[in-house]
Amino acid sequence: MARKGPVYRRKDSPYWWGWYYDSKGQRIPFSTKCTDRKAALDAVKLKEREAHAAGGAATNTASHKVGEALAYLVEVGASDVAPATLQMYAKKGGHLLRLIGPLDVNELHVDDVQGYINERQREGAANETIKKELVTLRRALKLAKQRGLLHRESAACFPEFRAKYVPRDRFLTRDALSLLLARLAPERQLWVLVAVYLGARASEVEAIRWDEHVDLDRGWVLIPGTKTAKSRRRVPIAAPLHAVLERHREAVGPVVAHWGNVRRDLHKACKAVGIEPVSPNDLRRTFASWLKQQGVDSLAVGKMMGHSSGRMVELVYGHLDDRTYKSAIEKMPELPDIGERSRDVTERRLPMRLESRLILPGTPEDGEIAGYLVPRAGIEPATRGFSVPCSTD
Repeated sequence: MARKGPVYRRKDSPYWWGWYYDSKGQRIPFSTKCTDRKAALDAVKLKEREAHAAGGAATNTASHKVGEALAYLVEVGASDVAPATLQMYAKKGGHLLRLIGPLDVNELHVDDVQGYINERQREGAANETIKKELVTLRRALKLAKQRGLLHRESAACFPEFRAKYVPRDRFLTRDALSLLLARLAPERQLWVLVAVYLGARASEVEAIRWDEHVDLDRGWVLIPGTKTAKSRRRVPIAAPLHAVLERHREAVGPVVAHWGNVRRDLHKACKAVGIEPVSPNDLRRTFASWLKQQGVDSLAVGKMMGHSSGRMVELVYGHLDDRTYKSAIEKMPELPDIGERSRDVTERRLPMRLESRLILPGTPEDGEIAGYLVPRAGIEPATRGFSVPCSTD
């Protein structure tokens, strides 16, 4: 039997079957006595709420709202994740709090989550964004289960939902970078240059310190990975960035100042100079794209960006420009010299038997062609799927 969501079919029954969790967290299968799937889903939802109201969730267990579960995740339960991930939970949890925050976690149903998805789509949210919001909800419910506040498996709350990730292909050309830098204040120029020439994430850019991470004499920067432990890495300082950093050799503390409205300010600056807007991640993509356009191996680029392989460079970050494509095409070999043979081939007519294939069925010659295309039995086996008249007919 195939199980998709809280209802499923059984070969030995004409009805939809479903399951629900009682107040003790036990999974209870039952026949909904419904032949319509929507009616079966309603029956499961009713059973589940009746079980919690009568069996104890409402009487023996304190109410725990979705909003409370999200707050615990952000404030207490996500101490093992990177700051950027925690910020993502906080941001995505805001939409969940707004739409389903008042619901009790033990009464949350798959229909509630599907309704949330539908509402976010009506609001114009991308499916990839909604997927991240569901990841946040899933983790909050998992914590509630571990704390004894959710008395069933959280997986029952989630409908099937797929979001195809379409990575951006935006990166800066050198001319576009010059236009952008001319529009920014000096301290913001340094921020952008560090992001572009080191391929660092926004949180990593602001975590680099002069005394701990920058070695101008040897020409290296130690990037303190902020997403995972493995993202800590050393990156050589490119000559253009080295010249800029050299002016600040005696500085201490963070290399760049915190840029709270970086996305908004970059968008505004790009619009002012007439180029397509960029985000901090597009600056990181610029690093990868410039190196790939110069033929640098994807594994080397990936390692400098804090990845364990070159896969993300190939799929997401490394984009080639028109000049690279044209240069590649120029390496195609010349047409081979085939001399007189080419003219001889083009002037030759098709063999008669091949040309006869072009005669439409129903013409006087049709029977003759059929005799050629489908040999009669007795000469060789007839072609599968065809039949021919027998000589004794």
